[in-house]
Formats: sequence, C-alpha cells, structure tokens
Amino acid sequence: MLGVTDPSKYIDNRGKELAERFEKHLNSPMGKGVLDNLDEGETFTIENQEHILKIRKENGKCLVDFVGYIHDKVRF
Repeated sequence: MLGVTDPSKYIDNRGKELAERFEKHLNSPMGKGVLDNLDEGETFTIENQEHILKIRKENGKCLVDFVGYIHDKVRF
C-alpha cells in the first residue's frame, strides 16, 4: 500500500486500489504540476461521479485517502 491512511468505514478493495493508483500518478513526473502547486500540509478533496478522494501534500509527496462513494454521501 502506498500512502492510504485511516481508511473510512466504507473502504473496500476497489476504493483502496483507486487511491493507490491516483497517488502513484500524482507522485510521478506526470503529476509534478499538481505537486508543485501544493504547499506542504495543504489538503483538498476531489469528487467525481462515483468517488470522493482526499489529497494532501506531506513530506514533499501527495498522499491520497479514499473517503467514500458519492452514493453514500448524506445530502441535506
């Protein structure tokens, strides 16, 4: 496992694999633009049609946490 930390209660293998692939991409030369534009300790969240991911820069690398699935998100 790369940097997936404190997984949410909804994590499954699919979510874990997605976070690991996204983290690998962000820490590769192709993700350098994103990494370079983040301050150390900065965090942001990405939501697509299916997943919610939290990305943060720690020790000069991106760490990606799988937060959950959009269909599990409670909307008020």
